[in-house]
Amino acid sequence: MFGKTKKNDNYLYFFNKIYDRSGSVFGFESLLRIKDTSGEWVLPQDFDKISLEIIKEAVIKSKENLPQGNFKFILKLTSKQLLSYRLRKIIKEVSPQIAPMVLVIELSHNEIQKKPKKVRAIKRRILRYQKQGVYFSINNIGSEFSHAKNIHKLLPYIDFIKLDMKYFNKEQSWLDLTLKFWGKLTKKYQIELIVSEVETKADAELVDLLGINLRQGFLYGKPQMQIK
Repeated sequence: MFGKTKKNDNYLYFFNKIYDRSGSVFGFESLLRIKDTSGEWVLPQDFDKISLEIIKEAVIKSKENLPQGNFKFILKLTSKQLLSYRLRKIIKEVSPQIAPMVLVIELSHNEIQKKPKKVRAIKRRILRYQKQGVYFSINNIGSEFSHAKNIHKLLPYIDFIKLDMKYFNKEQSWLDLTLKFWGKLTKKYQIELIVSEVETKADAELVDLLGINLRQGFLYGKPQMQIK
């Protein structure tokens, strides 16, 4: 159970490391957690209702838990948070605070799938915030045709696509779109590809075989509160 109050101190980011093929750290995927009444850090029940102010303070506070360097800091937002007019001010405050790390805003494919009429507005926000030096990523991408269809209008504007390996390990089902397909598509649009949920050496070997540089997953370690 959660307490009645949800103060800013009750929120904290854990991090997954993102590696390149050589084993060097490329960046950090942020995972927001809330402290429950037992003192455990758990997934928030409704991320959409978390204020941008809480997210801002948690991001700034997390800098002391990460190494300094020109890494990518991947910040997950919902479409509602991305489209908020307050985000422009938040980015302006956060970006210099986390420098030399570079901010990457990540939106789930599920958010786009649920709200297809918002794609044009999302594109406008991407173009606006790219002028502030922000990069953009779409995650939770899998092997279904609908995934490509849902995001195709955003492909000329985003910087990263994050594939979820579990969608490509379905031995008993047909894959509409393969990892190789996504490799070719992202190359066409000059998008950098990240494969998440890499959990076995076989997963990593397949990613290497296809020439995909960036990867993350339990094979490389569990999320951590502090990385030094």
